[in-house]
Formats: sequence, C-alpha cells, structure tokens
Amino acid sequence: MKKQLTCVIVVLGMAGCECCAKHRSPCSNAPLPPPPPGPVVGNAYYFPAPRYSGAPPGMIMNPPNGLPPASPPQRMPDDSGVRLAIPDRSPADSARQGVRLFAPQGPDGLQPAGVRERAEGTPSLPVGIPQFAMAKERIASGLNPTQEGVDWLNANGYIAVLYLRAPGSDDSAERKRIENTRGLKYYTLELSPETLSKDVVDQFSKLVGDSANLPLFVYDNDGILAGGLWYLHFRLVDKLPDDKAIRDAGRLGLQEKGSDEIVAMWLAVQKYLKDQGN
Repeated sequence: MKKQLTCVIVVLGMAGCECCAKHRSPCSNAPLPPPPPGPVVGNAYYFPAPRYSGAPPGMIMNPPNGLPPASPPQRMPDDSGVRLAIPDRSPADSARQGVRLFAPQGPDGLQPAGVRERAEGTPSLPVGIPQFAMAKERIASGLNPTQEGVDWLNANGYIAVLYLRAPGSDDSAERKRIENTRGLKYYTLELSPETLSKDVVDQFSKLVGDSANLPLFVYDNDGILAGGLWYLHFRLVDKLPDDKAIRDAGRLGLQEKGSDEIVAMWLAVQKYLKDQGN
C-alpha cells in the first residue's frame, strides 16, 4: 500500500512539474519579447510619459516617480494657432518704392518750358541750343539754335521764338528756317545800344507776356542784346531789386564789362533807366 501511494505522489509531482514547465515563461529558455520603444536605464524601459495637468501647453513631463527623466522636456507642436507675421519693409526698401525722378530746375525753381517727360520719367534735355537757360516760367533764352535745336524746341512743345538782331541785318533765311519747322511761330525785334527805346522795350515785354506765345524761346547771336532787354524787363515789369535783376539777367547774357559792344549796351541800359526815372 505504501509503495502504491509513493508511486502516485511521484507521478503527480512529475506531472505538476511538467505543467509548470509549460506555463512559466521566466523559467524557460525561450527568448524574451522585443522591448518597447523608449530610453533604457539599467534593465528598465521607460515609456513616453503622458501630459499631466499643470504642464505648459505642448510640454511633456515625466511622472514624479523618483526615477531620472527619460529625456529633457521637449516642446511639442501644439494647435495654439500662432502665426508668424510678415516682417515690415526696411526704410531703404520703402524708399525704393514709388521712386520718382524730377526734371532739372532753373532759377527760382523753374523747370524748362514745354519739356515733355520720357517714358522713364526723365526730361528730354535741350540739344543744339548754346547757353540754354530758363528766364521765366515757360520762357527760355539762349543763343541762335542749330537746326537740331529748332527741332528740339518743336518736339518739346514750344510755340514761338523771338529773334533779337541788329538793325538792318537780313533775317530771311532765319525766318524761313523757323517757319518751315511745323508748329513754330517766328517773331523778331531789331535792337542796338543806339536804337534802344521805350517802343522796343514795350514790344519785348508784350511778346514775352502773351500767353498765346508760350512756351517761348528768346535768342540772339551773342547774348548781348537779350541780356540787356531781360535786365530791363526784370527791373521795370517784374520790379526786381537791382542786384537780383543783374544776377538773373547775367545768366541770360548780360555783362557789365568786356568788349566795346558789351560796354555800349550796358551804358545804354543805364541811360534808359535814368530816362524812365529809375
């Protein structure tokens, strides 16, 4: 009987051990399953910690379990709706926008009369006109223009020219040249230091003051006649002080010293002013 009981216990023990060998994984020699993703400290594996209350938006924090953090806190993308604004233009960029170029100015801020702007915004400069200068608004003065200069006047909107010449000089060729240029009217006045008179001065002032002739170009051969008439016009019509009238007329040909013709014209102008009570 004892022998039978012993055999039963041995058989049952062997069966139990076999069952245990089938179900216990730690005791077996089978390979362990692959570890979960995450940093390793010793033999422990750390899973990414969930977001806890009180943490800043987008911040992942490890639980306070006394273990070292798996990694430094990381800023994660969030849905806060933050957008980056377009940077403002620098002053230099703003200055380059809408840049405009202006025509060159003459005396007292005047611009050349009748100057037409090119497509790029720059004015067409005079060609073939020696000593071209602005006398008044929409009135220019200079020396006898070449044909290229006459064409430039016509192309830039001038309506008339006034040619100042010595008494008895032949101007037929000059008249024909101007009148053959489409769109230009031709005027002329005879003048010398000996023939300077109120009638000539008044005719000059009438022609330069007539808006129907503007823009107007006034010219002579050497600047002496034009300079003297402009000086008288500035003094008597525009009522400029003497020093300013001399300065403005000096740009247009007036001279106080020089050749016999220059001195004669200056003396004639001074005599005329005296006769007119100025």
